[in-house]
Amino acid sequence: MTAACMTSATEPGGDSSGSRRGRGPLARAIASTTLALIAAASLAASPPPAGPPPPAPASPAAAAPLRASSSEALEQLLAKADKALAKAAGAAKGTDAGRVSAQLIRAEELLVDLQSQSGLEALDRCFAVARDSAGEGDLTAAAGAMERARTILPRLNDYTVLRQAEEASRAALTDAARGDAAACIEAVRRCEAAVLAPVLLARIVDARRAVQRGRGAMVRRDMRTGAEAVAEARAALAALSAAGALSRARFALEIGAELVEQGATIAARDQLQKALRDLDRAIEAGPEERRQTLTPTREAVATVWRRVAKPAAGDPRTLLDAAAVVESVRRAQT
Repeated sequence: MTAACMTSATEPGGDSSGSRRGRGPLARAIASTTLALIAAASLAASPPPAGPPPPAPASPAAAAPLRASSSEALEQLLAKADKALAKAAGAAKGTDAGRVSAQLIRAEELLVDLQSQSGLEALDRCFAVARDSAGEGDLTAAAGAMERARTILPRLNDYTVLRQAEEASRAALTDAARGDAAACIEAVRRCEAAVLAPVLLARIVDARRAVQRGRGAMVRRDMRTGAEAVAEARAALAALSAAGALSRARFALEIGAELVEQGATIAARDQLQKALRDLDRAIEAGPEERRQTLTPTREAVATVWRRVAKPAAGDPRTLLDAAAVVESVRRAQT
């Protein structure tokens, strides 16, 4: 994600790195922490068989050590998959089933890579092992599982509530080291909640299933069913992107509330702009119920953003309330 600034006095706009200045030592410390967290976020041809897609096969790329740009690599895979599906949607308006099939095959390859390289299945297993091991009193195994989880988490920075994931994963290790199994289990659960790996994985699987239905329709030259399947696959990928937007918005709102409270207005403005952009993405890709819930929240955040240079006394609480609403929508995903 890139930092951004305002293009007008009233609405969020174009991107810019911007400067971040606090108004005191504590404000500068919070701004510095924000920058560190933001930096971490950026480092980070035959007919298909019947039935649900299998787990993504292991590959050298998935097994290789994480690269600094791994989170960016996932975004590129997602963008390429959606591009292939967009081409398939256009081709499905015609009569050339082979052309549609070619794009669906390409989309399936990219989705398999996305599922594999995301590490979501491995991460979910790590959390399960950590919880079960702690419950059985084997805190060494629990700590080992959380250490493995922490090597996967940077890939998912764009889909995670960053600070919660970092704090909870560290707490799980600390609690395991001091022999507190109950606290370790609770910390693992907080880390799981910061990621919602099953939700993210479900969206990729939904997209793969839809692609497989589309490929089957092309074998029958059923262009209408194929077009519907392509639309379903694209909707699943949009939901995946929206899940990430909700996580980023919650993170930005909580950091923004702290910065507003400490008077670090430039850094706060940047965080609130990011929250507004991600709220827009989540609203656009979500169902009507989500739009009705998040639109008033977005307006409340925009009001705070407009006066962030001279915030009202209750603005930090307004932002924390907005973060709570976003989290409730985020947790409602299945």
